[in-house]
Amino acid sequence: MIKTIKICGDPILRQTSDPVEKVDGYVRNLVADMFETMVRDRGVGLAAVQVGVPLRVFIVDTSAYGGSRLALINPTITRRDGTQLGDEGCLSVPGLVGQVERAYTVGFEATGLDGEPIAAEASELTARAVQHENDHLNGILFIDHLTPDRRQAISRQLKRFKKNWKRIERGELGVESIVQDLDQGLGL
Repeated sequence: MIKTIKICGDPILRQTSDPVEKVDGYVRNLVADMFETMVRDRGVGLAAVQVGVPLRVFIVDTSAYGGSRLALINPTITRRDGTQLGDEGCLSVPGLVGQVERAYTVGFEATGLDGEPIAAEASELTARAVQHENDHLNGILFIDHLTPDRRQAISRQLKRFKKNWKRIERGELGVESIVQDLDQGLGL
């Protein structure tokens, strides 16, 4: 079932997510719903907290770009190597993109949907997505990694998100109207 994605300004996005105690039908259904939601919204990653469930679960699917499809429960990044600078966006901050420096390769451990431990590594776009989604589990958004100048440039748009998130969630205001304002304000 497609879930509603929480938008910047919703306080849940700034919470630290709770560990998953048991991989059960609820968690597997949540992950299936998250994949369906992510595909609909054309993302490459989605954390459970972004759909209002503050559990340490996220998904990544960079297979269309030569990467991996992952569902990670209680993930931990164990190693970061190298650096890469690239554009990031977020389904919870629609319409905004910014340059973020991330590790080029990450090692990580997690639990899989089968309840078994996973230890793996990822590089390039998959590493970027793993780091981005892992940040969500700790209440961190990609905008927190932007340079002070870039944050200042988008401060008006971020205030608008924060001011309107309840109206967006109730369906009184469409995300599209804020994205259109962003496009005009940023000269896109």
